[in-house]
Amino acid sequence: MSTFNSFGPTDAFGRGLDYTMPGMNGVQVLQELLRIDPEVCVVFSSGYSMDHDVNQLLAAGALAFVPKPYRPQDLVQTIRDTLARRKPMISEEI
Repeated sequence: MSTFNSFGPTDAFGRGLDYTMPGMNGVQVLQELLRIDPEVCVVFSSGYSMDHDVNQLLAAGALAFVPKPYRPQDLVQTIRDTLARRKPMISEEI
């Protein structure tokens, strides 16, 4: 969280996160990110089979989930689609 806290809420329009991280799980990180900036766009990724957790992440406010392994173009397309739904003007710049 210290990395995200080094940016102000308006400095970052999105975050890509792995579900499994030291110290916090994906839902905990998502909740903290949304507390800091309710408008942040979060896309999660994981190599673990975790259908229940994916549903929990999406219900908690994550905007997308990309299973690993993924092709780079699939990740880019998911990010573009997510930003287009959330902030149309930003997605045109990517």
